[in-house]
Amino acid sequence: MITKSTLRNIKTLFFVILFSAGVTELFATTHTITVQNFSFSPDSINASVGDTIVWQWVNGIHTTTSTNIPSGAATWNSSITTAVQTFSYVLTVSGTYRYYCSVHNFTGVIIASGTSSVERVDASPHILIYPKPFTNRLTIDLNASSVFTTNVTVEVYDILGARKYLRRLGDEVVEPFTMDLSDLAQGVYFVCVNNGINKATYKVTKL
Repeated sequence: MITKSTLRNIKTLFFVILFSAGVTELFATTHTITVQNFSFSPDSINASVGDTIVWQWVNGIHTTTSTNIPSGAATWNSSITTAVQTFSYVLTVSGTYRYYCSVHNFTGVIIASGTSSVERVDASPHILIYPKPFTNRLTIDLNASSVFTTNVTVEVYDILGARKYLRRLGDEVVEPFTMDLSDLAQGVYFVCVNNGINKATYKVTKL
């Protein structure tokens, strides 16, 4: 006879195996670079793989344009103007990223290390994201997390840093929810879970 305790242990083991096989949890940081007065500020940043770089317009007509970046990283070229006031880019490869404003030629540099700049949360259980890889739908289970319990926002970014999905859960974190990502092209994406205090970034692949 299978008891409730046995079923609970089986379920726990299933999720541990699922998590170990396909879910990598990183706590990431967002770095903001203001663009004004013919300069990037700061013009040099030390960051980590998984971190997000956000260029924020203040005044003028500028761009952020990659010039020399690590092998395997995606190039970028975005206007930073009154019409396009922000541009986001997720660091996917360690190394040195050099960029400039193609209008005024001032430059900036980002040095990305291979690990997250914020320590891992070692306490279990963790957030569950499955299946990995996925085809059209991706499920997130926050119920086991002691960190992301209220005011949660879930975003999906492509490797160029463009946001492809946004959902604000608020106080709805009760049941696992499934994202319909059927309109996305095949490739690598980053799922960012944020509650205003903590941020976790997960790398996923769509087939």
